[in-house]
Amino acid sequence: MDGLLGEWVATLHDPAAGVDSTVMCPTPETLRAALVEEAERAERKRAWVR
Repeated sequence: MDGLLGEWVATLHDPAAGVDSTVMCPTPETLRAALVEEAERAERKRAWVR
């Protein structure tokens, strides 16, 4: 351990909630933005499949 802060990580429990199963970002703010983008990508993917 180097004592430095690591990445913020979110893992999907519901595959319909996003496209990538794991999202990693350096800050909570960028993780939140990435999760919003994942939700939008999942919606576009669902719309394309319909």
